[in-house]
Amino acid sequence: MADKVALPDNRFLEDVLYQHVLTLEELSPAHFFIVDNELLDRILKTPEEKQEVLRGVVRFPPFPKNLRKSMMRYRGAKTTAQCRAAGRDSPDNQDIQWIDDVFRHVVELITNSGNILSYEGLNEGVWDSLVYPPLWDKYLASIHTMVLQRKEIPLVALAPYAYLPGRPSHYDGVVQSRALRGGKRRSDRYEFAVFEVTRSSSDTKKLSADREKLIAGCRAMLCSLMELVEYDEEAIAKLVVVGVLQGGMCGFFYGLGTRLLTMSCIGRNVFYLRVGECRNLPVDVKNLTALYDVVLDVWKAKWAIQNTETAIEEFFEKKQLQEEEERERRWLEGERERETEEDEEDEDGVRGECD
Repeated sequence: MADKVALPDNRFLEDVLYQHVLTLEELSPAHFFIVDNELLDRILKTPEEKQEVLRGVVRFPPFPKNLRKSMMRYRGAKTTAQCRAAGRDSPDNQDIQWIDDVFRHVVELITNSGNILSYEGLNEGVWDSLVYPPLWDKYLASIHTMVLQRKEIPLVALAPYAYLPGRPSHYDGVVQSRALRGGKRRSDRYEFAVFEVTRSSSDTKKLSADREKLIAGCRAMLCSLMELVEYDEEAIAKLVVVGVLQGGMCGFFYGLGTRLLTMSCIGRNVFYLRVGECRNLPVDVKNLTALYDVVLDVWKAKWAIQNTETAIEEFFEKKQLQEEEERERRWLEGERERETEEDEEDEDGVRGECD
């Protein structure tokens, strides 16, 4: 295995992980070199080792202050009228406009639909068409090079990089590039996020299967993107992909639950999984501040997608510059060779005249 992650005492992360896998009785993500914080705590000797291993992993930036301030306007809202009064149009800032649109949307669902969010009989199609679009689909569409495709979308990256053969390769949603310049053809598409929706958050078997499916999809997307950037160390360190698990009722006061998964690279062989908390949509205007965490996770997902796209674009810009410099170098070498040949011919001519 090339380019292993070095640890103290002449050890390597990949070797330590492999030894751990040999002790497992059941198949797990660790068999495919997927680790999380809990597993790293278990297999590494010290917190300092873990800190060093994660030193180059992608870090999410703080939530922007102007967006946090926009959400805080709803902090004291306890009635529908107060919520509507807090909203405003912000055409000059897409993110702020999106936050207000999300709060308006949820208030409308609570007050003008007989509180449909509290109805336990909703099927997945209702969530995809009625509930989620303003939160996810519309916001991600503001990335002009991306689109969130819904309804049984095949994940192309799974074809060469599936680690569980025979498992379903279609997802409830896939964020695809519309036209990434790094593709070999204009028709090439690359994938940055996958979505799975389950009818009820109490269906633990379905939730577990969907979580496993998202993890497999994230790993496949990372493998595909690493190949795209030709395993460039600098580019790989910036890659992060997203999995979104959307579930059903999570309790009396809260409706649909969403859980954000992100996966990035530790070197080129190990995949670092982070699983967020369940974020719930409120079913009562008095609990509208629950939307804060939902908004934060959606913003994180968008940031991750854009950060990865930027890393890929920077790689190809660097590659193009290197190719141009190489062409210029070869041209200059050719010019020097021609000048040398001409000088030699001139010298031969002078000697001939002297003879």
